[in-house]
Amino acid sequence: MIFLLRFVGLFSLYHCHSTIGELALRALVYIAESQPIFLLGIISQYQKNSLAHYPVCVGAINVVLMLCNVLGISDIRSISPQRYWDLFEDPKAFFVLFYASFRLLDRIWVHENGRLQEFSRIITKVESRVRHSLDSNSESLTSLCASL
Repeated sequence: MIFLLRFVGLFSLYHCHSTIGELALRALVYIAESQPIFLLGIISQYQKNSLAHYPVCVGAINVVLMLCNVLGISDIRSISPQRYWDLFEDPKAFFVLFYASFRLLDRIWVHENGRLQEFSRIITKVESRVRHSLDSNSESLTSLCASL
């Protein structure tokens, strides 16, 4: 976790103090604790070629924003019950879904040899897959994440 705290220095103060930035930071900490090899791999890829690989913190913030949008929780005034809310009985469910979505982002990025200017297109593909998986594999969190 110490490496993550050093790495988080790349987060601007603005993002750390925003709700989305804090949620992204908590999600990265979850990955650092549960999947440290995955996160270290992404960080090392960024450090090797920062012009070709997406910034990890920015990617995390965008995945959190995308998930909040997909789940209908981006605006507390407009939250509507969805049929997949049962998935979130587990308190770590959001972070598990974040990890699966972030892993998908990275797989698509590598497969398509992504560049920074293509980030928007790639995150849109991730969003489409997450929406499809939520709609068709919402029996359990495990089946949902496996479909991503």
